[in-house]
Amino acid sequence: MKAFKMKPLSTNERCPLFEIIEIETINRCTRKCPFCKWSYTKRSDEKKMVMPMKTIDKIISNLKKMNFKGRISWFSTNDPFLDKRMVEIIRRTRLNLPHAWISLATNGELLTNKKYRTIRKAGLDALEYNIYDEKGKIRSETIINDGAIVFQDKRPDIANFDNFENMAGKVDYGSKTNYNNFCNRPFQMMIVKPDGNVILCCSDMHGEVVMDNINRNSLEQIWNSEMYQIYRRELKGGNRKNLKLCSKCNYCGGKHSVKYPF
Repeated sequence: MKAFKMKPLSTNERCPLFEIIEIETINRCTRKCPFCKWSYTKRSDEKKMVMPMKTIDKIISNLKKMNFKGRISWFSTNDPFLDKRMVEIIRRTRLNLPHAWISLATNGELLTNKKYRTIRKAGLDALEYNIYDEKGKIRSETIINDGAIVFQDKRPDIANFDNFENMAGKVDYGSKTNYNNFCNRPFQMMIVKPDGNVILCCSDMHGEVVMDNINRNSLEQIWNSEMYQIYRRELKGGNRKNLKLCSKCNYCGGKHSVKYPF
């Protein structure tokens, strides 16, 4: 891809580098949870994308040059274990970024004790294991927890769905309140999709607000791009109503844990 020229930013516009980066390597999941896009998006409606290993290595190399010590999570709106390269991806990440916090989240349908031990040995720091039904609960009880797994019980009769997000107004869950205040996400985290697009945040399920593409520019350049600055300026002033997706979002705006899922 041909690089395009970005508008220079003044020093006071530059934002401290992200603490969290989530990278989705495959845009597929095994479930259709009602609070996720897969509950209403047919697999055939969204072209299957798998991030090339070349792009994965580029991201790792870029983070290494930054001496990145924050969180790297190789998932987004998907289940990471659908990518059969995940153990190798974690291994390469740990080899090049020894001080980063590496974590994943899964529904557990593809997880076995053998796979968990292998990926932990490769360098995974922590795993969130989400339980959505009775089968998931039974399955979770077979997994040997070495202290690095956080089990989240999200079965309908247990979870408080009022606390769930509406994914920028795309799903009918959570509080009906649409906040019009500051939000930390574009100041703290970066989300990368399988095609290399860097999108607004983790609530942008369909990648509607694209900041740039990792195949064109570096992570640092993208982080200080004009599109990010437009969103940050408005959010600093509590003006979500002026922004696509943000105007319908019910996320409170708080910071995310760098040591997720802890």
